[in-house]
Amino acid sequence: AGFVHRVAWDATIVPIRAFHNDGSGSMADVIAGIYYAVDVAKVNVLSMSFSAPTDSPELKKAINYAQQQGVIIVAAVSNSNSSAKVYPAAEDKVLGIAATDYNDFKASFSDYGSDVAFAAPGYYMTSTAPRDTNQKDHWGMASGTSFSTPCVAGNVVLLAEVCDHHRCLGLAVILRKDRTESVDRLLQARRVDRRCAVVHGL
Repeated sequence: AGFVHRVAWDATIVPIRAFHNDGSGSMADVIAGIYYAVDVAKVNVLSMSFSAPTDSPELKKAINYAQQQGVIIVAAVSNSNSSAKVYPAAEDKVLGIAATDYNDFKASFSDYGSDVAFAAPGYYMTSTAPRDTNQKDHWGMASGTSFSTPCVAGNVVLLAEVCDHHRCLGLAVILRKDRTESVDRLLQARRVDRRCAVVHGL
């Protein structure tokens, strides 16, 4: 799915807005978005490209609810070059995503640490973007873990396409532990080996 970096071609994207145009938003809106994604949109994978420095009991409750319904949650870590935990990436069983650069090492801005499960490209990524009066196209380049996160989410969806969803929940853990390649020692995260994961899923 996606418009630029397609990973799971047959997936359907369900955009759920929880933030304003300037990037600001409230945790209440995020939580409402999670429940909407699970109960109304019936998603299988939830990709969240944001982070907060502190945990929220209501956020944890919403994430636990989503996981109980079989939803796999993928969340970005921060862009602070820190090992401090951020949420929801640090929640139990959430796949926290860091960013790598052109050389396949930790991007200079990317967080690292115990809440990181995978790393994916996130440095000067071409993507769709809002258009102003001086632009002809809806394209732009930017960096951040927010771009890495949907890359991994797409891989999880791809895996779900080749096996039933309940098996995919277990395979996500296998994929985290075994079906990956090390990226760099500081990051201590892994890169998904998509072909190996899909073959294993079959």
